[in-house]
Amino acid sequence: MAEENNTYSIIDSSFIDLVEKTPIRIPKIQRDYAQGRENEVAKEIRTGFIHDLIQAIKHGEGKQLDFVYGSYEDGAFEPLDGQQRLTTLFLLHWYFGFKLFIADEGKVLPFLSYETRTSAEDFCRELVQHDARQFKNAVSRHIEDKSHKIKAAEERVNAAKDNIRNLSQDADENLIKQYQKELEDAKSELSKAKSIPDISISSLIKNRDWFSYLWKFDPTIQSMLVMIDSIHKDVTVSEINTDQLKENLNKITFSNLNLGDFGLSDELFIKMNARGKQLSSFDILKSTLEEEIQIQKEEHRCTDETEALWRSMIDGQWIDWFWNLFAAKEITDITEPENEYSYRLALAKRAEDNLKRLILRIIALQILNYPGDWDELMATCYNDNADNLEGLMSIYNDKFRALRLKESGTLVQHEINFDEVIKDICCLYYKVTDGSYKTIFDLVSHRYRILPEALEKTSLSFILDDTNANDRRIIFYSLLRYARLCPIQTTSEGEPTEAWVANFNEWAHFSRNIFLNDNNNTRIDKPARFSDALKGVNAIIADLEAFLNSGGCDVPEGLKVRYYISSINKYYTGIDNSSLDEEKDKATLKLADPAWAAAIDEAESTEYLWGQIRCLIKWEDKDISRFKEYSNKLKELIELKDQDQNLFYAGILSNDSSFGFKRGSFCEFNKDRDNSIRRYLRDLGDSRVYAKEIKTTLDKWIQSSPGLSAQVFLEKSINDRLLTEPHTYHWCILSMPSILDDASNKKVFEHKGHYIIAQKKTIYSHCYDIALLYVYYKIEGNENYKNLLFFDSVAETYQHAISFEANNETILIKQADQGQYILSRESATEQFSNEIELLDYMFNNYAID
Repeated sequence: MAEENNTYSIIDSSFIDLVEKTPIRIPKIQRDYAQGRENEVAKEIRTGFIHDLIQAIKHGEGKQLDFVYGSYEDGAFEPLDGQQRLTTLFLLHWYFGFKLFIADEGKVLPFLSYETRTSAEDFCRELVQHDARQFKNAVSRHIEDKSHKIKAAEERVNAAKDNIRNLSQDADENLIKQYQKELEDAKSELSKAKSIPDISISSLIKNRDWFSYLWKFDPTIQSMLVMIDSIHKDVTVSEINTDQLKENLNKITFSNLNLGDFGLSDELFIKMNARGKQLSSFDILKSTLEEEIQIQKEEHRCTDETEALWRSMIDGQWIDWFWNLFAAKEITDITEPENEYSYRLALAKRAEDNLKRLILRIIALQILNYPGDWDELMATCYNDNADNLEGLMSIYNDKFRALRLKESGTLVQHEINFDEVIKDICCLYYKVTDGSYKTIFDLVSHRYRILPEALEKTSLSFILDDTNANDRRIIFYSLLRYARLCPIQTTSEGEPTEAWVANFNEWAHFSRNIFLNDNNNTRIDKPARFSDALKGVNAIIADLEAFLNSGGCDVPEGLKVRYYISSINKYYTGIDNSSLDEEKDKATLKLADPAWAAAIDEAESTEYLWGQIRCLIKWEDKDISRFKEYSNKLKELIELKDQDQNLFYAGILSNDSSFGFKRGSFCEFNKDRDNSIRRYLRDLGDSRVYAKEIKTTLDKWIQSSPGLSAQVFLEKSINDRLLTEPHTYHWCILSMPSILDDASNKKVFEHKGHYIIAQKKTIYSHCYDIALLYVYYKIEGNENYKNLLFFDSVAETYQHAISFEANNETILIKQADQGQYILSRESATEQFSNEIELLDYMFNNYAID
């Protein structure tokens, strides 16, 4: 038999071991080099493979790359399987400066070449003649130069801001203008510095005169260039010790199988490359986590039972659950047979990708709960956007690789706790009688969902997004911890019990309201705050557990959570305790009279009161009829913004002249969280009354004209006030509410005794004197006034002024100090002590009314 007449041998070999004996030639039957392709799967494989290689080099660990099959033909080794790994090792050794060619009679013979394309062979021959250090140094110099320019520009920006911040109230306007110009110039310089395009080793190679234009179209060469950049990116952050470089590189080995002279190369290659489909990213994650389980088992921190349960869940219930969520319904919609296979694959990938994301985010939350110094692993878990999440396990392995080498056989803190991960995921779904799995988050009422504009999205939906805001992650974590403490209870038909659903909804409502950023005075927007919020959840869950184990046993089944919330008698770190107080008040009212539950739900159901109605609760003094009246009127008042937003502002101002002027802002309709109507409704003012100006408006409406619509009542309020109000800044806004359109952030400031509105958020933006703006709009377009000009706070000629021609004279009106105005013309100069005198004069002399 042929097999008896041929020999083969298996040799454990490094790349240098192999090429020092004979060069590598990739035969024509091989496909292009693929590990550098620019697609999602190739990127994930490439990133993980390179990272593992670099870490092995860094730590001097041995790494076995499995079998490389091939035979020796015409003085070269021709791999039948392993060409991708060998090419990557070739590029890795080039990057680290190894000589990878021999010169023979004036010809350069590279240690690796491609028969697949002449262009790829030529590129390999050219590449090995150029030292990688020249490219690496050029990239480093570029980065340092860009960093220096950014730092210098940032220093200029900060210096300019300090100059503006330190200006006195009566600073010279020319000096203000100078500092503002310096700030704008510095910001422009910073923007230019940041926009300097990055360079890469591949871009430098492409710009060399030896790089052929046609090489840009060779897929193998393009993949090689991408791989070189990937190597550089990982090496840059890995701090490789070059003293041990050659020794550590030689610890990366593969089993080199010499098939001998079978004469079956083509056939054998085809068979060997049909062994199975390419691993998906989900398969890679499963393999990585399986390796972690094996390590923990060897060190006696994971049991056989945990390993068996993990495998059964990840390949059983969990993937079935996600298939039901993300594929089952769509499968029934397939009508074209030719589409079925590809569509099924796409749906399967979506289900796997989402399960992978859930597992990784639960692991991230687990790690963030561990105490310890903030490091790269913690930072990755905190910044868990989709890209960071993909690298989580690599960074985890980096951290524990070093610890385990140093502390072999000892307990390593902060490892993944697989028992806890299993419990966490298993508590998020339940099985119904038809055998399918359902998600507990779908049981949350739409009234208690996180965002009013996305009622179809549950906490699970948000946690599976590419990015996930911190408040939504904490809400998810709070619901997760509750489900762990109080697992779902089902009837004999497999459906959740009413009592469990009621308690879970109460907890979802409570969690959303106390952790939603828009409901908090302090956002959960920094690592320390996020960590505190996790601790807050843990603390309040621990107290819930104590309550359920004691007095909570005696309360009605479906009201246990409500009773617990009403009983809370302390404050927690990491929880907005003002929101907590509001939730305690709500729970107490609901327990006193069940009618309060419907009234509170109804009040919270609008966008601007979503989960936050403390103003209504404090206004009504436990009178449910008065609460409903306030609630209905407030909703109608807020909804008016969709018809006429400026009428809303002017109407409240007509009922309370402190609105906007006292707090420096009329507030926005949720364009800016910290300057929003939502924020205003939950903040106590100096009067210790929530949203005092709105309450004043509602009280007058209810007492005097409850039958009028919000629009009619506000219009009447404005007209009544205009009859008695002198010609003040308030009067200008009441008479012409559209003036507020010029204040995009609805900010108002006092400046040298005048009131001005700001185009943006600060007094250093374009600002407009309210009285002068009113005059400008009144005479604009009137043919009796020529060459009308308006000068705002940063105009070059004047600041806060207006000029026009009338009666053959040029009129200039400008601000002066202490609230005064000066009107000058060719025949005379007038001085007015305040806006009332100025406006009265304009009404009497220039018919602006």
